[in-house]
Amino acid sequence: MHRLQPSSLRSRAVGAAPGRRAQGFTLIELMIVIFILVILTGLTVPLFTQFTRNQRIKATTSELTYALTLARGEALKRNLDVLVEPDEDGWQFGWTVTVDGAADPLLVHAAPAYDDGGDRVAYLSITGPDDVTFTGVGRLAATVGAFEIESTDGPSSGAKTRCVTLDLSGLPRSRISKTGGC
Repeated sequence: MHRLQPSSLRSRAVGAAPGRRAQGFTLIELMIVIFILVILTGLTVPLFTQFTRNQRIKATTSELTYALTLARGEALKRNLDVLVEPDEDGWQFGWTVTVDGAADPLLVHAAPAYDDGGDRVAYLSITGPDDVTFTGVGRLAATVGAFEIESTDGPSSGAKTRCVTLDLSGLPRSRISKTGGC
């Protein structure tokens, strides 16, 4: 039989081997970890904000391009004029696609906005033509300028400005603006 030494009995009674420190974190170690987390959070929040702005711009560009493509396709299919026009408050609040003479629109897009004391405020700024009309052959009824989509904070926010243009055949194209304007 194995005999225990008196010092072994004390070590087992306390629950720790001789010479071992108690487990856990010291207050200094915990403060260092919190300090590092605060610094990392401070670095990532602006990047996340810029990412969110760029995603809003990208999504809106895709939605506008889809609406213009739909209008062109419907004009060809029906051999009628199809109109794409902005919301009464501007492109940044949405747009409508309507067949000439039809009572109901083909598409109504309401852009996300927030209420600022009774006024609608858009997350994006969209400048573009007064409206876009596709003829029954899918071409533009008149030459139109480009759509410029950017953050309401402007290019200084780090968000990328996107441009949607219509070529001679009426096909919409989107691109990132390198200069901050279209």
